[in-house]
Amino acid sequence: MTTFTIHTDEKMADAIRQGAADAGKSINKFIQDALGGALGLFKRKERPLPDFLVIDNPLTPEEADELRSVQKEFDVIDEEMWK
Repeated sequence: MTTFTIHTDEKMADAIRQGAADAGKSINKFIQDALGGALGLFKRKERPLPDFLVIDNPLTPEEADELRSVQKEFDVIDEEMWK
């Protein structure tokens, strides 16, 4: 096991202490988890998508093209409307 010493200001030290306490972890474990997650060493739990993002019947390529063509109307800016 390797030991690191970090230097930080009191604001960050307080935030680390509070974060560890809130998570019910030691400061050491809290920092390990935080750094490991930030560095991509730990796989994060996948959260399920909200119901409104789950599409049971995805669009066919033809339907997607039709939707894109209809949406083009929303890209047009009516200058008169914004005066």
